Amino acid sequence: MRVVSNVLTNSDVGTTTSATKNGGLATEAGLRVLLMNLDIQPNLLSILELDARAPVGTHDLLVSAPWRLQQ
Repeated sequence: MRVVSNVLTNSDVGTTTSATKNGGLATEAGLRVLLMNLDIQPNLLSILELDARAPVGTHDLLVSAPWRLQQ
């Protein structure tokens, strides 16, 4: 499996929009895409509609990972 990452560390104008558009293009090309917005002012949800919500939050996913205990 090949993984491509687009990590933006600045908060310039258009970074969320650019990441969203690139993710959309990758999805239309048939690729699986995971978009994560870790900004303190997350705007990704205002651009995209969610089909489903994650069972845990970002902190749990990256630090404590309680979902591993439930398996």
